[in-house]
Amino acid sequence: MRKELEEVRVENNRLKSEIRELRSELELLQNHFNNRGTGRIGRIEERQEYLMEHADVTETHLKAAAELYSEHNINFDEYLRSVQNSQ
Repeated sequence: MRKELEEVRVENNRLKSEIRELRSELELLQNHFNNRGTGRIGRIEERQEYLMEHADVTETHLKAAAELYSEHNINFDEYLRSVQNSQ
């Protein structure tokens, strides 16, 4: 009976050790993927910021062009259509 009890204790300790190792590996994997995810989110945010700035500049250019055409009595919408049709 003592021998069986000792075998159970040894097996129990071995299993507990394996569980600790697996938890450690899981934590390492989670940290790895969290770090990669954070990096990806950062790059996406940078790209989004760049695109928003580019859109603002484009909008400003279009407004300025429309204003210039208006000052010279040129229909901006017709001009845009003619440019798009010529492409």
